[in-house]
Amino acid sequence: MAPAATAAATATPATPPAAATIPTIASPADAADALRGVDTLLFDQDGVLWRGDEDVPGAARALQSLAASSPPEGGGADPDRRRARRRIFFVTNNSTLSRRAYAAKLTKRLGGLAVEPGQVICSAWAAAELLRSRGFGRGGARAAERVLALGEAGLFDELDEAGIAHARGPVLGEGAASAPSEGGGAPSPQGSVPLASLDCPPSRVAAFSLDPSIGAVVVGWSSRQFTYAWIAYAAACLRELPACDTFVVTNRDAADALPTGRLLPGTGALVAAVEAAAGGGRVAVDAGKGGRWLHELLPRAIPDFDPRRAAMVGDRLDTDVAFAVEGGFRAAVLTLTGVATRAEAEAAAAGSRPTHVVASVADLAL
Repeated sequence: MAPAATAAATATPATPPAAATIPTIASPADAADALRGVDTLLFDQDGVLWRGDEDVPGAARALQSLAASSPPEGGGADPDRRRARRRIFFVTNNSTLSRRAYAAKLTKRLGGLAVEPGQVICSAWAAAELLRSRGFGRGGARAAERVLALGEAGLFDELDEAGIAHARGPVLGEGAASAPSEGGGAPSPQGSVPLASLDCPPSRVAAFSLDPSIGAVVVGWSSRQFTYAWIAYAAACLRELPACDTFVVTNRDAADALPTGRLLPGTGALVAAVEAAAGGGRVAVDAGKGGRWLHELLPRAIPDFDPRRAAMVGDRLDTDVAFAVEGGFRAAVLTLTGVATRAEAEAAAAGSRPTHVVASVADLAL
């Protein structure tokens, strides 16, 4: 018979216990229990409240009931901070609309729940605030410098609101004194190439004359402006202009779910192309959920914000849930109407594992 020590050394290690199944919220009682001690609720939008042009059934009623509810106290609650009603905010990585535009959209689609711009934290605004923190914009040390911006109206509106001068398409001149134009849709003058052009041969890239006033590049989502010409110009600015030392992306979502189930390439896919072309280890700072900047910005956006009394509701593990876990939120609720599945949630590492799962945000109604 082998000595006990030898037997112990050759024994098969015990299999670690499987992680507990993530609780499901399926009733008002479940929702009340999951949100006990929560006085501030942060909701993602795409994949949570709607999918494309289709509203998630019951979402508006659920938010109205939550906004009208009083937060029952949970463990560690501070009686001096008790609120009469829960506060509702909306945090989205979508940079196509500004805070004002999102507030109008939410008010219209959530019928009966008036949403103010101050309740919206969108990645376009977060990117503008990040640039302001680096000295760009009205009153900043780098106010005279411009930002080369890829995006839609929401990003441009937030840059304007912050007083940040920005260059964007559609025309990229090739002459010595030329530069990207400010908006507009005029025909391209002779000797120039539209940033939105699909025809950008090497000879045109070689002829680019870079605008020396550009001190930053910011990449947001746009299906209309993102072209080979834009990648080439942005990468050249980052590589060749000494003053262009700031590189920002509104978010790194690789893809977004469409109502059909197909995935739409996201901003993460766009910025990856610019990073690869720029080379030299240039990596954009993430201004949205998934980056550290938003955790710094949140207390400025939400008065008296305490993550220990907050819950995040979203459809992605890598942004929504990870954002809540990293921020020390009391709850991270995954809804299954968007990108992530329950199987993926159960298999997720601790840093992106939700505290609860709901089939739909409608199940949060109290």
